[in-house]
Amino acid sequence: MLELQNVTYTVTENNIEKNIIDHMDLVIPDGKFVVITGPNGGGKSTLAKTIMGINHISSGRLLFDGEDITAKNITERAKLGISFAFQQPVHFKGIKVIDLLRLARGTKFSIFDEPEAGIDIWSFQNLIQVFENIRKTVQGTVLIISHQERILNIADEIVVIENGKVAKQGAKADILPELLGTASAVNAACSKLDPKGG
Repeated sequence: MLELQNVTYTVTENNIEKNIIDHMDLVIPDGKFVVITGPNGGGKSTLAKTIMGINHISSGRLLFDGEDITAKNITERAKLGISFAFQQPVHFKGIKVIDLLRLARGTKFSIFDEPEAGIDIWSFQNLIQVFENIRKTVQGTVLIISHQERILNIADEIVVIENGKVAKQGAKADILPELLGTASAVNAACSKLDPKGG
């Protein structure tokens, strides 16, 4: 189990401090396929890098299987079984989607940051199929950052991050209809404002 306790990650821009992750409490249970989603700039990728140890938190604690890993670096976290696939893996020449997805096997906690970014439709179809297989066979926890409805649709749990905080968390059956309903409501409102769609 991964637990964030009152975690804050702060950056300074133009001499102004900004909390990218803002006093976040979050529990990711063992053996779940969890998708984190939410608006751009909400803190999703920052959260992934914080869990991995790339970002050092400003305050709060991270616990993994009950052990405080707040001060541990990337290598130490990897030895505990936390793996991380960077965003837009296709930029790494010669690496295939299937190679990256093998990260999930043999690790306790695998993080994928927008694995669909920059890949073609054919690769995306394969990606979905492989994630479906991982969901059925991998014993560890898989955490994916994604906006894609098809990835959200194979989640056990969905976490919505907004403004550096957890806005919603729960079973896919509870959260996904709300997300789709919100998208439908926005689209309907836009079509009323501009019926020609232009």
